[in-house]
Amino acid sequence: MQIKPTASKSDVNRDKVAVLKDGRKIVMEIDTKDLLKENGANYYALYTGANAYFFDNPAERIHNCVLIKCGSDYYILTIPMLILDLIFWRANVIFNMPITANEMYSYAPEHLNKNTFNNIIEHVTQMLVDSQDRVTPEISKCLADIKDRLSRFSQNFSSVKCNTISIWSILQFRRRNKEFNELFNTTLDPTKTIKETENIVKACEKRLTKVIAEDDFNCFKPYVMSGRLKNAQLAKVVCTVGTRPDIDKTIIPRPITKGYIHGLQNASEYYMETITARDAMMTKNDNLPRSGFLSRKINRLTSDIDINYSVNDCGNTRYLDYFVENADYLDMIDGKYMLDEKTGKLHVVSYAKDKALIGQTIKLRTFITCNCKVGVCKTCVGTVAKRLKGTRLGTLPPIKCINPMSQKALSAKHDLGTKSIEITNEALSKYFHSDGMDFFLKPEYASQRELYLVIQSDSVEDLVNSNVDTSDDEVDTVIALDYIAVRDHGIDYEIENEGMRIALSDEILANKKLFIEDEENTDNILIPLNKLETTEDPLFYAILDTEEISKYLNQLIGTIDRNTVNRYTTYEELVSAMIRIIYESGFVDNIIHFESIAKSMIRDKNNKTRKPDWSQKEVEYQILKISDAIMNKDLYTAIEYQNLRNLFKTASIAKRLGTSLYDPFFRVSKNR
Repeated sequence: MQIKPTASKSDVNRDKVAVLKDGRKIVMEIDTKDLLKENGANYYALYTGANAYFFDNPAERIHNCVLIKCGSDYYILTIPMLILDLIFWRANVIFNMPITANEMYSYAPEHLNKNTFNNIIEHVTQMLVDSQDRVTPEISKCLADIKDRLSRFSQNFSSVKCNTISIWSILQFRRRNKEFNELFNTTLDPTKTIKETENIVKACEKRLTKVIAEDDFNCFKPYVMSGRLKNAQLAKVVCTVGTRPDIDKTIIPRPITKGYIHGLQNASEYYMETITARDAMMTKNDNLPRSGFLSRKINRLTSDIDINYSVNDCGNTRYLDYFVENADYLDMIDGKYMLDEKTGKLHVVSYAKDKALIGQTIKLRTFITCNCKVGVCKTCVGTVAKRLKGTRLGTLPPIKCINPMSQKALSAKHDLGTKSIEITNEALSKYFHSDGMDFFLKPEYASQRELYLVIQSDSVEDLVNSNVDTSDDEVDTVIALDYIAVRDHGIDYEIENEGMRIALSDEILANKKLFIEDEENTDNILIPLNKLETTEDPLFYAILDTEEISKYLNQLIGTIDRNTVNRYTTYEELVSAMIRIIYESGFVDNIIHFESIAKSMIRDKNNKTRKPDWSQKEVEYQILKISDAIMNKDLYTAIEYQNLRNLFKTASIAKRLGTSLYDPFFRVSKNR
């Protein structure tokens, strides 16, 4: 939990001061301890009266103040700030908890950011959970009421005073700030290379953000500091738009030279902008189903994980080595238990108190290796277990990790940008040459024996094993491959290049006779390259990822649901990779969600259908990609998931007798 700033104490003279030095009036004096008297009657009267007083004449009363006594300290709040505090103090009144200095919340400009109100809600929630030892229906109702009152106050207040982007304010900003004026008048040179243009646009974005943050009077600052307006979007409006992607994900070589605020300059720029709008729709269409399907997979995989509240501590001594890279990484483990190696005892990590941990590698208690036979124990989960009572732990990862990526895909038009990439994969450079996005086999390899393309059968079996006409325009043949490699004399060289994915060409998909089953691994299909009729037809083509939308989704899929997952030999490596991807995509999630995914991907070294027994002294395990982990889970989850044809190929299906959430849908008895 992030630190919640509190209001500054006042040094005002207590002798009935009616007017402050800056001319503001003090219209009321309040002692917080009086608000809890008579079952909160004074509180409810003050809340109703403060709202009526302010909204009766907001223009004149917006700067009027109240003097608050909290303990032995005094605070000065404006009337709107008082109303906000009263909304949050509702929790103290309902649960009869004293209002302390920790509940004197600060709304000063230097403390306001996109997390301010989330952090206050987090503080209130933790305060209530600590008092009740769990989340009760009364707590849930109280928090819902607080959020509803905040929403109504925001709506009412916006009719009095609200932020707006003003042309007059922008003009004044230009006059008083030379650097902003220079950025405002940026004009790109069309003769620059694509890479040079991208670097100029990024430099403008950084300079603009810095200039806005340092000026207290510009109209952009509230939006930028609160995170409501993205820096990249604002730079495109104010400074320059830069290069735009074409429909095939190549980069249009000519940039839009000025910012949107200047308007589009010619017919070419209008054309480029219409192409970008169309591309954004296609990007959204591509990424939403993929993120949705990944969310479904993770839900099927992790949904059976739950906290066993009857077990306080399972005695787990296998820890997760965790590097606290920065404050956000510390925030991810707030409330988790770590091993104090000096004392040998467990210590609760606190974001507010343990800043000294930043830059250190610590040993975290993790439920990945929890010894419980049923569920996971409270200590392995951490203090957050109190707040999750009544919530199934395993249902949270798709909501907290994947859904934000889906929301990002919905904003494709605003986030769409370009990022030129370099071909760095050795196999790609050695065996193939490119023309735009298409890749062709080099002629010198056309007659070589024992040279194959290797792809996963799951990716193309619906097209290959059916009578679908791939030349039909209504048939979608764009299938981004999860895995593709070149097999040269029995050695597989994976084709993986950052920033791009690969799909087979229509010419290859139309020639179904080329596809043969891999005898070494029945999950793969081989394409013998010496059987190609010509090297003038493309084998496959690249799908470039837009930096904001596709990049992180593809990285996450590559980390947990491709054959490359076997490169992770420890759960520490896997968790670290997932955290890095989600963090770089702009989100900070609690580590428990990554623990749930990792725990569900781990199986016994010698049996994919059995989870390791972590209570044993020596444990050997393997990490499966999530699709395989689901297929090797209990029978009914596997049946509910997909791919029945492959499911019934193996005799091990009869051994999958574990229980799952899906048993009731198959009318399965608990006594089977």
